[in-house]
Amino acid sequence: MKFIKKYILWFILIGCLFVTSGCVRRKLTVKSDPSQAQVYFDGKYIGETPVDFDFEWYWEHNVELKKDGYETISTSEEIKAPVYMWIPLDLAMELLPFIVRDDRELTYTLKPHEVSVESDDQEVIIEEIDLSD
Repeated sequence: MKFIKKYILWFILIGCLFVTSGCVRRKLTVKSDPSQAQVYFDGKYIGETPVDFDFEWYWEHNVELKKDGYETISTSEEIKAPVYMWIPLDLAMELLPFIVRDDRELTYTLKPHEVSVESDDQEVIIEEIDLSD
């Protein structure tokens, strides 16, 4: 009887170790060329590129990059879950006694604003000079 209680206690302790120590870390890195563009992820300001942050959900996310002198990039990015995060495997990943990492990277190239020299609305005024005196 004492032998069985000892194994039950060890089983409970190991179970607690599994439940409390493991988790999945999801990190997304956003880079841009040129750097230091402001990054908005699902409408929330994250920081300037290059920036990395933790995200919680796999699925479609709105990403927006802004920088003075450059066109704003506004896009929707689908971040798909890896196979080991599909149901029911995701529960097993959360219970492992170590950290499982999922690092993703998004890279964008910003285009400079094009400045037009002439507009269709502008009128060119030409003055006639009278050279006869």
